[in-house]
Amino acid sequence: MIPAPEAAGRDAGLWRGWGLFLAVCLLLLGIAGLGAQALAQTGAGDWAEPVNVSRSGAASDPVVVVLPDGTLRILWWDQFEGLMVADGPVPIVVAAEPATGEAPQPAPDAIAWTDPAPAPILIVQAGREVTTPTPIEIMPRIVGDAAGRAQAFWLGQADEETGNQPLHGSRLTPGRISWSYPVTLSVAAAAFDAAADLSGTLHLAYVQPVQVGRSPSGLYYRRSGDGGASWSAPTAVQQSRYLRLLPTDGDALSLTAHNAVSLTVTWQDPRQGQILVARSTDGGATWQPARPLMASDAAPLGNEVVAVPGQPERVLWPVPGEPGSMLAVSSSGDTLALALWDGERWTATRRLDLDLRDPGLGLPLPLGDLRPAFAPLVPAQAGAAGSLAVLGSDAQDDLWITGMGVEALAGLLTLPAGSGAEDAGPVNLSQSGAASDPAIVSGPDGRLHAFWWDRFEGLQVADGVVAASSVASGTEEIVTLLDSWSEPRQVPLPVASTPWILSGVDGRVHALWQQVPDLQQAAAGEEVVQPLLYSHLAADGTAWSAPQVLAESALDYDVAADLTGTLHLATLVAQETPASPAGVYYRQIGQDGSGWTAPVPVFTSRYLRLLTAQDAH
Repeated sequence: MIPAPEAAGRDAGLWRGWGLFLAVCLLLLGIAGLGAQALAQTGAGDWAEPVNVSRSGAASDPVVVVLPDGTLRILWWDQFEGLMVADGPVPIVVAAEPATGEAPQPAPDAIAWTDPAPAPILIVQAGREVTTPTPIEIMPRIVGDAAGRAQAFWLGQADEETGNQPLHGSRLTPGRISWSYPVTLSVAAAAFDAAADLSGTLHLAYVQPVQVGRSPSGLYYRRSGDGGASWSAPTAVQQSRYLRLLPTDGDALSLTAHNAVSLTVTWQDPRQGQILVARSTDGGATWQPARPLMASDAAPLGNEVVAVPGQPERVLWPVPGEPGSMLAVSSSGDTLALALWDGERWTATRRLDLDLRDPGLGLPLPLGDLRPAFAPLVPAQAGAAGSLAVLGSDAQDDLWITGMGVEALAGLLTLPAGSGAEDAGPVNLSQSGAASDPAIVSGPDGRLHAFWWDRFEGLQVADGVVAASSVASGTEEIVTLLDSWSEPRQVPLPVASTPWILSGVDGRVHALWQQVPDLQQAAAGEEVVQPLLYSHLAADGTAWSAPQVLAESALDYDVAADLTGTLHLATLVAQETPASPAGVYYRQIGQDGSGWTAPVPVFTSRYLRLLTAQDAH
């Protein structure tokens, strides 16, 4: 039972310790989590000398478009000039020639980065007598297609009468800085996203907030097979008026094009907060009913992984000489997270730090808001598998690009014996000096969730992976645990301390806590009511369910999970009602999360009305 916060910590610690033991045992058997950041770092020599692309001190919102020959087109927003563009190669460290041991010198006519040039998207405002094209004043959503075209999408000005915002599109071909005449893809739109597959087909998903003609409000899909010159008729993904509550800014809606026929759309449900996913396997002609996102949805399909709102997008590239294996790179602020997919599961993770220097000043060059992109190498650098380009912004709002060869990137995930990883030591999760009352459980996908209370920031959580590796040493095999943890983030639960955290056999994470009592009522001698609340973490690990009241007034409670994943709850109620006398009540919830059963009295007695919280302890 949980008579007091101090006792709660002692008793809950037994359950949490047992949960940690089970989690580590499972991970030792080969369960590896997904996409968490690792602690190892790369050497400075792996990254090429960075190139200043923008050269203005006013750049933001950059986008990388990869051309078929491996060169890059960078587009960004300049606060003075508007939409800008520059073209150039991926900088990489050139490998030395085996015969001489010297790096070959670039050819005199090697491709260099062009000077930044304005590339405004011009649109004619309807209703004016003088039809003078004017540039749009926002950074559009830009994606690159297989032909190297930049495809731009944006919401236009709201209609003066209806308030509806149209969704426009335009395209920019390689070698040009003049965009095509914008087309209207929907007369009323809200949240949207676009993607292009390797075949060159464009895909667009958008929320239609109101009924247009005979099409009710909801989520719709369109496609283009000719580079954006024409588009298919809209197809309904899900019809719901609630979808218009999705914010238009940010990434509330994400579209992934695995190939021309396999598509995935994800969004955060405006009512429940959980991430929903809808799939199509026939090119968007029909869509499966929306369902909660599962951990298995993170497996690569084709050449993509599912994009999820609120999570960094990953870019994939095949591992040279390893059929079915893929390298995945995603941005994590000022670092990169590298992961390896062996065809069945994620087997290794590692953090990549960009230890760069300004080539002109010789000073350290920290970059943030990193944007990774894989590209084939230009003909002058042929013979290698490809390269990773990384674009980032410095403190002066300039854009810099660097790169690394795929071979060097793949080698970073190899942990040789004696690498020192076994001596990594403990990991500081909170990094605040204000943490207390920790709890740790294993989630549905094998990841660990560490919770603690921060006296300034409230309830915090960090997600981690403990992967096992073995090294032969004589006649023994030394097993090493390698920790990989995310940055801490706030947990959106209305609590005043760390709640009772536990997980069932199915891995679902549960939280129970009592509402903070009203101290003014207690000081006035009034009856203090402490409802018992419950919430669980969604199967995809991205959102908590809305708090549910399990008991209007609980003097004490205890909870346990059996081997089937069922939760069992005993509650001591001292404040009786005509329908519920004072007593001990029992409830349970199944592993499918279908809901709690109605309270069943185990023992009732009017004398329990005389108990106080201190008596129950």
